[in-house]
Amino acid sequence: MKSNTLKIVINRPVADVFEFTTNPNNTDKWFVDAGKEWTNEWPRRLGTIYENNNGFLTVTEFELNKLFTLTKKDKFLVRYQYRALADGRTEMTYTEESLNGDLDFVTDMSPMLKLKEIMES
Repeated sequence: MKSNTLKIVINRPVADVFEFTTNPNNTDKWFVDAGKEWTNEWPRRLGTIYENNNGFLTVTEFELNKLFTLTKKDKFLVRYQYRALADGRTEMTYTEESLNGDLDFVTDMSPMLKLKEIMES
């Protein structure tokens, strides 16, 4: 498998979901496998470096409240896409993609469901 895509709808405005999911202080609350996360600067922008259990990842795509991509050079990327729904909810699409063959890991829905639970409580 070269890529894996998951989608979820969260009953919160897109700005809230974007801010929560791109803040490194929140990562280990919903995406346990990533562990604690740090950045070299805040606010995040193109070129910001995140560090977690997967090593160093660089922000390679950034569009406020729409798109956030982290890339580990020559290995893989994770892309978050956000779409505001008319009723104030957010559809978030998470994609992990190998840049050199098969994925070493495949995320299931559990982090997305945990995110939904946290954001909606």
